Amino acid sequence: MLNKFNKIFSLHKKEQAKEGGTFNICSLLRKTNDEVNLHSKLIYELINPCGSHAQGNKFFKLFITEALELDLDDIDNNKNIVNREDLTDVNRRIDFTIETSKYLIGIEMKIDAGDQDKQLSDYMKELNRRNTKYKQKKEIKLFYLTKFGDMPSEQSLGSLNKDDICLLSFSLDIEWWLSECIKKTNITKLQESIKQYQEIIHRITGQLPKEINNKMDELIKDKNDIETLHVMTQNYTRLWAKKEVDFWNELYNRVSKMTINKKVNKDNNSLEIDLFSDKEFDYKYDIAYEDKIAKIVEKRHHNHYSSFGLFVNIKYKKHIFKIELYQRDNDYMYLEISLIGSRQANKTKDNKILTSLLEKYGYLGHYTKYKHIEYPELYFYAKDVTEPTFELFDDEKFSFYLTEYTKEIKKAIQLIEDNKAEIIP
Repeated sequence: MLNKFNKIFSLHKKEQAKEGGTFNICSLLRKTNDEVNLHSKLIYELINPCGSHAQGNKFFKLFITEALELDLDDIDNNKNIVNREDLTDVNRRIDFTIETSKYLIGIEMKIDAGDQDKQLSDYMKELNRRNTKYKQKKEIKLFYLTKFGDMPSEQSLGSLNKDDICLLSFSLDIEWWLSECIKKTNITKLQESIKQYQEIIHRITGQLPKEINNKMDELIKDKNDIETLHVMTQNYTRLWAKKEVDFWNELYNRVSKMTINKKVNKDNNSLEIDLFSDKEFDYKYDIAYEDKIAKIVEKRHHNHYSSFGLFVNIKYKKHIFKIELYQRDNDYMYLEISLIGSRQANKTKDNKILTSLLEKYGYLGHYTKYKHIEYPELYFYAKDVTEPTFELFDDEKFSFYLTEYTKEIKKAIQLIEDNKAEIIP
């Protein structure tokens, strides 16, 4: 069966190559799950009647009727207002607000981010407050937009009932709206731009092209086929967990053997290297291999916002320079440097020489300094990761990633080693 799947995907890739392969301007400029800088901006630009598309109300009207499924009462007047990141009176920001002659609409968008405390109930209060303040009697609608039309949490609902919220999904509602937008314009540049964003929607929701789905439907015909597929799917997370364990183990081995370590140890006799999980020390290099795999399966594939990584502690006088390389779910690989005092207090922000030095090399943050390692991008498979780095299963590429990240740690150690006497006189 796996060979048959491979043939299907190989044929698809050949057809895809004729149309530019996987090139997508959206994913080149932004991460596919970037709510604020990709999805929010692009949706707003399309639904804004004054947007750069020069289509007036066309996409706005389609959004109201096709995505929100509301009527078009007086939609052509000039009183339609669309706002993005709209500030409330309690300093929260509603992703989108839309005002027509009939409706006052709020839309909260969640892709991979978690709900916030009383978020939706605060938004509903804000919409009601505006209705009262401006003596309006508009119908209030509050939408909750997620990848698959999920229900909001009780935490976010606060005092609201589930029936007070209208559910929207990227996989159906936004995808359908974008298809209608493509149909209703004859401008090629707009059509192609919307298609590229539509591809991003397919990626984050795990939707395969229609032609592949049809061929897979033909391939899976009986009980044995579906049982085989089920077993393969069950083992998928373990295969990725095993690959991640191999990555961190080998990175540990490479970092431990770096020649710069000899100089650090000679000067300080205090270098410590190990692995960690979620800033806790329950994931160490010397725990059993199968236990590591189980730990990653548990955290990466059943929880959100777990992180695994490697740390290097360099003790100097009564302080410790802590260097950490780690990846959170759905996020870049982070390289973080902090200064720990004699009582385990974080002294990074208090040391102006260190903060100035790290900022010079592109590190951000306040209490600790960190930077995103954007090249080479590396994503392990996790619960909501739709585009993990499949190249890790190629031995040559696997070694390449290890080499590049070892270099990043080495540069961080060298930076501390060259400047520690000035940072802590």
